[in-house]
Amino acid sequence: MVGNTQAIIAWVTNTALFEQQAAQTGKEIKVLPWSEGGLSLYSSALLASDKFLASRPDVAKRFIKAYAKSIQFAYQHPNKAGQDLHKMVPEVDADIVAAQITSIHNLVFNKISQHDGFGMLTPKRIAATWKYVAEANNLSLDSLDPETVVNRAFIPSHDELKGRE
Repeated sequence: MVGNTQAIIAWVTNTALFEQQAAQTGKEIKVLPWSEGGLSLYSSALLASDKFLASRPDVAKRFIKAYAKSIQFAYQHPNKAGQDLHKMVPEVDADIVAAQITSIHNLVFNKISQHDGFGMLTPKRIAATWKYVAEANNLSLDSLDPETVVNRAFIPSHDELKGRE
């Protein structure tokens, strides 16, 4: 990095790495999240085939609970999460991982997740997300009803996530 770049479009998860690179040239970066520009959509989801969900519903539900717990743990202990990932993948810098986790905390835990619940997919936001995806890929908005590809049956309840089943 030589410090000549004025702006980039990148995933916010890379902010910590870019901050480190910018600092090496005596520069700072300013992050402009898409959400501040009005883009409010879901950016990630867990996927499983209908066949798997029908044949192994117990495994799906347990996996989702474990996944939710791992997300909670990583955000409560970003340094430990960074160290653990570094142990599995030595070329990954543990400090950068911890900074990445910290920098995207508000993407996972925010007013939407507080209101809707962790992992919930509301019909309104699913529809908005599909609208963005369809437009970006030159697809007809009516080529898919996004509700037909969402299965909320496996989302753990608040009590299940807290271990009070």
